[in-house]
Amino acid sequence: MILLSLNYHHAPIEIRERLAFSPTQLHDAYIHAERYGFLHLIILSTCNRVELITQSECPGICERLSQFLGEMKGVPLSEFQDHLKFFQGDAALEHLIRVASGLDSMVMGEPQIFGQVKQAYQEAKTAGWVNAKLDFTFQHVFNTVKTIRHQTMIGHCPVSVAYSSMKLAQTQALPPHPEVLLLGAGETAALILKHISTLNPKKVTLVNRTLENAQALAHERYPFEMRIKRPEQLEALCHSESLDVIIGTTASETPWITLNMLPKARQRPLLCIDLAVPRDIEAQVGTLPYVTLYSIDDIQSLIQNNTLQRTQAALKAHTLIEQSLKDFNQRKHFKDAEHDLVKFREHLHTLKDQAMRDAKRKLQNGQDPQSVLEAMARTLVNTLLHEPSSRLYHADSKHHQEKLVDSIKLLWG
Repeated sequence: MILLSLNYHHAPIEIRERLAFSPTQLHDAYIHAERYGFLHLIILSTCNRVELITQSECPGICERLSQFLGEMKGVPLSEFQDHLKFFQGDAALEHLIRVASGLDSMVMGEPQIFGQVKQAYQEAKTAGWVNAKLDFTFQHVFNTVKTIRHQTMIGHCPVSVAYSSMKLAQTQALPPHPEVLLLGAGETAALILKHISTLNPKKVTLVNRTLENAQALAHERYPFEMRIKRPEQLEALCHSESLDVIIGTTASETPWITLNMLPKARQRPLLCIDLAVPRDIEAQVGTLPYVTLYSIDDIQSLIQNNTLQRTQAALKAHTLIEQSLKDFNQRKHFKDAEHDLVKFREHLHTLKDQAMRDAKRKLQNGQDPQSVLEAMARTLVNTLLHEPSSRLYHADSKHHQEKLVDSIKLLWG
């Protein structure tokens, strides 16, 4: 297994947002992947990472993965090549387990990434890009992640990006009951609404392109007023003097809030928290004198101060991962040998069938049954011994011959 990783450890948001895949772009990527020589491929794209996973022994596969990523996103390779990391074999498997379990997440142990990895796997499988080996690998990853989450405290004491962003907002100079503009109605928006009550908001206005998704969130009971607006109304909402906070959580390919949508001056400050990748709020918005703008990368320092318990759990998880790698290789070796055993069994059945046909023909010709049975047994023994005997006789060295003898003794006692 070969894995290309572009993640928040090595790539800033300015790079990640240009290389993130939207659902539509993922569909197009799988359509075009074959012309790059890929036979099997899984693409994972989140706000913090892009991971390309494939099975290949072809030379230059890492270069092709890099080229594929750049050309699919229209970004020159020279602009992101230094931010790429590659993993192969056991290192790739370990990295994938760490990613899926949340050990490699900005928020250590966050559960959303496991669902995102499973979704990426399912989308690739539906598109016909998952072969038996990748399927075997990912099923092992899923089982290992469940073990880690069950046997460690990695998923306890939740410190999500949404939770951390609300803790950050509490440190800002907000009024006692701020008015909030929330962009998007997906999983991150739902988590924001779960934690936003810590700000005691007077009103939250939800803006989303799909009205049904916004209504589904708004139907929940909240201790504040909820309103739903369409994206076309954003500029008017941004000019409201009562607006205190804007939070971006969409999966849009372009910003929803641009510099020219906001007034050049206003009486009260405006806090903008952008959790989206690509960004929902144009970076230039932060140049306005009344705006304080935080991106998802800015949240990371706050998160790092709240992960001590999870770091301790990660030490136990590391031991589980080491054991998982050993188990995987044992199962993989057996699975590889299983194919050869099937072929060997088929060969023996072919020999048996041939011997049976010869014996039946002799019996039909009136030959003595005892003689026929003895001849059939002799033929089977001689046929089975022919190949091992020939290999021993033609062994190119004494050492090779001894190894063959040891193998025969081990297999046949």
